Amino acid sequence: MTEVPKFEIIETLLPSAKRENPEFVNVMVFQTEYSLETDYKKINDLYYHRNMDKIKYVLLEALAIAKKDNVHLLVFPELSIPEELIPLLQNWSKCNHELVIVAGSHYHCENEDKIPISRCPVIHNGDVYYTHKIVPADDELSINLGYGLKEGSQILKFSNSPVGKFVVLICSDNLENSVRVRATNWNFDFLVVIAAQKKSEDHWMPISQFVNEGTDPKYVIYANNKISLKHPKSKRNSVIITDGRSSFFGVTSPQKKDQLVDRGNTNFKPKGKLVEITGKDNYYFLKANIKNKNPSGKPTVALRGNTMNIDQVVCLEAKIDNLVALELSGTRLMYQNALEQIEKIELDPSNYGSFLYPDLIKTVQFYLDKYSVLILIGPIQVGKTTMLNIICHSLSEKIHFVPIIDSSVFSLRRKKIDKIDSLFFLWYSEIVDYVLALQNKHRVELSPNDKSRIAEQEIFLDWLGENRFVGETNLQAFLRTIELFKESVGYRSGLYLGIRLDEVQKYVSEAVFTEFNEFLSTLNSTTLQSFTTKLIIASRYFPGMNFKRNSLIYVPHFETEVVKNLTALFSFEMEQEIQDEFIELIIEKTDGYPWFVMRFLKIYLRHRIQDNFTNPIELSHQIYNQGSFWVSDSFFLSESHSHFVNELTSLLKTSDKVSKDEFKRFIRPNSSHTELNNGWSVSKDYLVKQSGFFKINLDSGQFENNGCFLLSTHFKDLALNHE
Repeated sequence: MTEVPKFEIIETLLPSAKRENPEFVNVMVFQTEYSLETDYKKINDLYYHRNMDKIKYVLLEALAIAKKDNVHLLVFPELSIPEELIPLLQNWSKCNHELVIVAGSHYHCENEDKIPISRCPVIHNGDVYYTHKIVPADDELSINLGYGLKEGSQILKFSNSPVGKFVVLICSDNLENSVRVRATNWNFDFLVVIAAQKKSEDHWMPISQFVNEGTDPKYVIYANNKISLKHPKSKRNSVIITDGRSSFFGVTSPQKKDQLVDRGNTNFKPKGKLVEITGKDNYYFLKANIKNKNPSGKPTVALRGNTMNIDQVVCLEAKIDNLVALELSGTRLMYQNALEQIEKIELDPSNYGSFLYPDLIKTVQFYLDKYSVLILIGPIQVGKTTMLNIICHSLSEKIHFVPIIDSSVFSLRRKKIDKIDSLFFLWYSEIVDYVLALQNKHRVELSPNDKSRIAEQEIFLDWLGENRFVGETNLQAFLRTIELFKESVGYRSGLYLGIRLDEVQKYVSEAVFTEFNEFLSTLNSTTLQSFTTKLIIASRYFPGMNFKRNSLIYVPHFETEVVKNLTALFSFEMEQEIQDEFIELIIEKTDGYPWFVMRFLKIYLRHRIQDNFTNPIELSHQIYNQGSFWVSDSFFLSESHSHFVNELTSLLKTSDKVSKDEFKRFIRPNSSHTELNNGWSVSKDYLVKQSGFFKINLDSGQFENNGCFLLSTHFKDLALNHE
């Protein structure tokens, strides 16, 4: 007897906010049907998929059905989904958070190993978890050195998931008693067996025994691939390689058993087989009660019959008209999910920091470890607030982040703050309350000195002056007062203060705003004491030259890799060559400007959802050249101007004549950009630097037209003609 290889059983959590501890689970098994000669290729004595277009179509249709029927657990058979298509399922699951996909299996070489293992991806909420095949089947072993399959090393058991507790076994592992016993020796709801088996009866017998002889009722999902080979001596008949016959096993009441037999869902042979896919059916859908798997109680399974004919779903050669309609339906749903994901990234980017700005947090942490003030600089709609939110979210586990008051707090005030001292006093009071809340304390518990400093502005200002050292500004003194207050109440953790300068401008007078900017322009970060209280400022306004190299992050445009990640959400529609050209075109036309990149993707996907299936490159050019897409929100069913137009118009209105003239000179084709670079703090250059019509070289300190096709084509006239 061959010794079973050593392997680990690893507990894995799939937490779900909406379906924690569920009672019912909607289960769907989608049984694929393939031809060995046309859909697979043999490499090193193992079979790999070759017909990617057909498989994409199968997946799209399965996902469309799963979406329509609100499926919670979707299972595909062994060797039904190639590794190359796992990202497609990942992207789908990001928009369908309660769906768990057991995505068949594929062969995979780990590290530098040339002999693959077989692994099953379990996908949930965009994450992939791999459980292995421990014992290769006889057909997967090879007498040729370096060929065939090697043993896996781990089986995952899933708990705390939207579908209860389950474990997946890949084909021969279910037939190996010692592996099955170890993997199922715990209190679970579903055993999922995925297979590519010639005779399903070989699996049914141990499954039936497992279901009916145990003291604790279980459900077993059996998903078997259906693969045929053209008969060498017959034009009509095929040789069955694997027989399909995917099934569902469990215990149910005698009445429900009779109903299932009468409806043709099962012959109940062997005992406990409640469902079997037969004939031309290709999937089953059922609702399983995982709280009551005991036959003495209410029926545990409610079944809806198989309704989809295999010719309409899998066989691309048959009923072409129906196939086109079905493919469009499934594809449209994929585009809708991609659009939802893009919109989610826009609305709440906090969870996508590594996705949008891969090196951001590492860079931020480097600066904040050395300096007390960090400035995120960039023009309108480039992503300053997005970056600030990502920093807040990413660092929240290590340090408390305080978003300093935005303009909404002051919406009911009749007049703006007209003194810089009042601004610091206001911020100090808010931060004090925040720190007290972190400690579950109240103002009444403060010392007399601390109470007086938040009650009387003059007392606070005297204290602020006492803590301003020679050569420092009130901003540095302000940070020192926060440090002293934290010390007085015993709060020793770090504190990051986030300021959006665009928001501050809305609730302070012009004089106060100018004075605060002067503080920034004269700060020298190398002389700042390394406080545990740090200040992160998101600003369109450029600080002094002192900050240029050592405490400034210029908000970057999206690089090619980021655009590639975003377009991967719907890359199923393109061949690799077209996808590469598509990404290059986005970079060329938008220069990676985040607002324009995201805007383009939303417009493109809406066209696809509306069944505009023009060639991707041709459709892209149509979008870039149509000005209304960029200046108006009419395409998004709104009569207002686009947000970029509103921001640019507001910027132009509030700028003085000198700044406007400088800006118009800058964006004219024959202007000399270098002569306009008069330093970072020259006021007449502010409009140039805030508008988005420039690109910066931090090494040289020079600003140039950013080369964005959309800016120069659709917004230059607006800027030049604005009075």
